[in-house]
Amino acid sequence: AVSDVFPNPVGSVSYINYKIVNDATDSKMVFYDILGNEVKHIAINNHEGALQINKNDFADGVYFYSLMADNKKLVTKKFRSFKRWFCRVK
Repeated sequence: AVSDVFPNPVGSVSYINYKIVNDATDSKMVFYDILGNEVKHIAINNHEGALQINKNDFADGVYFYSLMADNKKLVTKKFRSFKRWFCRVK
């Protein structure tokens, strides 16, 4: 199981809670851009916890993250990263 990124859009620091229920020995969280290119991965050493991500690791845009266990994709979710906020002036 994987939580949604909190907060989303990604703040200065955001968190993803996860729990792996099988006996996987090789687990990681993999991050992809909107085109499906891998942009980052974080090795996971225990079956339950929280990952911390920083918005400076991602350019502005939409990303997907997948929890992988023994080379099997368990779940994929989406988040947004925006370093600056835009205001429309009329």
